[in-house]
Amino acid sequence: MELFQAKDHYILQSGDNALWCSRKDGSMAVRPATELLLAWNPVCLGLVEGIIGKIQLHADLPLGLILIRQKALVGQLPGDHKVYKITKIVVIPLSEDEPQDLELEVTNADCLVQNVLHVDDRFFWNKHMIKDLIDLQVPQVDFWLIPIIQGFVQVEELVVNYNESSDEERSSPETPLQESTCVDDIHPRFTVALISRRSRHRAGMRYKRRGVDTDGHVANYVETEQIIHVHSHTLSFVQTRGSVPVFWSQAGYRYNPRPRIEKGERETMPYFASHFEQQVQIYKKLVIINLVDQNGREKMIGDAYLKQVLLYNNPNLTYVSFDFHEHCRGMKFENVQTLTDAISDIITDMRWVYIKMWLLGALAYCSHRTVQCLCLTQLLSLKKLGVMPPEQPLPLKCYRIYQVMWANNGDTISRQYAGTAALKGDFTRTGERRLAGVMKDGVNSANRYYLNRFRDAYRQAVIDLMMGLPVTEDLYSIFSKEKEHEEKEKESQRGAQEQVSLLLQTYMQLLLPDDEKFHGGWALIDCDPSLIDATHKDVDVLLLLSNCAYYVAYYDEEADKVNQYQRLSLEGLEKIEIGPEPTLFGKPKYCCMRLHYKNRETSGYFHTLRAVTRNPEDDGKGLCWDTMISKLCWIVGL
Repeated sequence: MELFQAKDHYILQSGDNALWCSRKDGSMAVRPATELLLAWNPVCLGLVEGIIGKIQLHADLPLGLILIRQKALVGQLPGDHKVYKITKIVVIPLSEDEPQDLELEVTNADCLVQNVLHVDDRFFWNKHMIKDLIDLQVPQVDFWLIPIIQGFVQVEELVVNYNESSDEERSSPETPLQESTCVDDIHPRFTVALISRRSRHRAGMRYKRRGVDTDGHVANYVETEQIIHVHSHTLSFVQTRGSVPVFWSQAGYRYNPRPRIEKGERETMPYFASHFEQQVQIYKKLVIINLVDQNGREKMIGDAYLKQVLLYNNPNLTYVSFDFHEHCRGMKFENVQTLTDAISDIITDMRWVYIKMWLLGALAYCSHRTVQCLCLTQLLSLKKLGVMPPEQPLPLKCYRIYQVMWANNGDTISRQYAGTAALKGDFTRTGERRLAGVMKDGVNSANRYYLNRFRDAYRQAVIDLMMGLPVTEDLYSIFSKEKEHEEKEKESQRGAQEQVSLLLQTYMQLLLPDDEKFHGGWALIDCDPSLIDATHKDVDVLLLLSNCAYYVAYYDEEADKVNQYQRLSLEGLEKIEIGPEPTLFGKPKYCCMRLHYKNRETSGYFHTLRAVTRNPEDDGKGLCWDTMISKLCWIVGL
């Protein structure tokens, strides 16, 4: 569609349809395309794909008209329904000022034509921004309405070919090879689509939105639907996830803020009931899978959840509790199978029911890693439809693509509410937990902490504006406070880093002989319990790395000097482990690195080190020391 600029209006035109938007007050009107001739000196600015709506970021700024500048085809759903992803937008100030260079296409392009069906109001993300257009209440408006979801969509065609090797050397699971699915017609094929839709109700950032509100909406609610289409049959499996539906929060600037219950049991009951009444009305029967820790700081949230379920006492709800962190401790994520085995009868009992050639099922409140396993039960229905032999599993190549789809889904949804890819995503993507994945999780955890502390307030305010919710502080004030905090934090970090750098440089010159090349140094803490005294004082360590050895120097902070050190040849370094710190009593608090080495050709020796963190509430695994481990692995060849 074409975008025209006139004296008092911006005008969108496509075929016989035209939408006029006032540059003075933002009011909209649908008019015949022929009336473009009545506009005052219209100038074509270029082509756009559609309208998202209007937004005003500040009272002193004009309204902004948000248009879709560029789109990309994501996939095609059963029934020839095409799904597009918005890749570029343009915001035009509704004022008398001339617009800046909009960089719009000026050649013919396919227009995004949208047939507006009954739209699920929960996931209509631009509803408020396009409210003025909806309120016109005229049939011609439908042409201009493009309901937008925030979430994830991936569509893949899979071929059931047991003769084809997965050949993982040739095909990385990160990017499934599309051409590999184009084989002869002898082998049956089916289409898998994964669609996640984030609710516009109580939407927001990870620590800014928790729990339930007085309308029964829970924070960061996501409906994920897995669709399988084969022949003329379509199977659908739906799961939802959201914040625990009680009144709770997790505010503060700690690395992992402590949860807090905001309202009592009786006061919460009507809102908990309101939430699940909505869920039961939509999905009929639900299985609740609670993955909250049953020990530690999350226990109070899990206990409050269980009490509300018992008080609600609805026969359409089945409640299952699974302490994910306890069962999968030590990176044993395959133990999720314990859960899937335990509820297999429940899933089977849900059955599949034909409704207009659709097979429907529903599941509520799980993590994507868990539901990935549960949704495999849906794939078994392919055997009943003649796509897979009765005694054969899904071909490995199909399964790998399926894993990648769920991993991509988890990463995308995580970025939308936490700012980073999902943690432990390497297990979802490959079925294995690897050192690179652990290091990546450390980076993501540190980034999440940074975003929560310095960026999430601003992002939350923008989301609230998009949803039409009141913003308590104006964006300029929030942004300036965040910049002030950020500068103070950076200044403090720079001072600490300069001290550490000077210390490392000093002892690099003292300890390393001239014929060794220095590769890096780090300030760490030795967390071997045998070296910790009765006061549990941290033992500061300088780890120096050269081309042929590493040095562990024990630093006395009070004396401001190294009182002893060890030099160990890299030839004797046997392996590097990442895991929980060893403790004499209680639950481990930190993630550590263990360097195993030989001493005089005898194995069994090691150093256990962790990153420096002065706050016992902090989780050491979130601090970024991936560079150190990468250098060690690269030099030694591990």
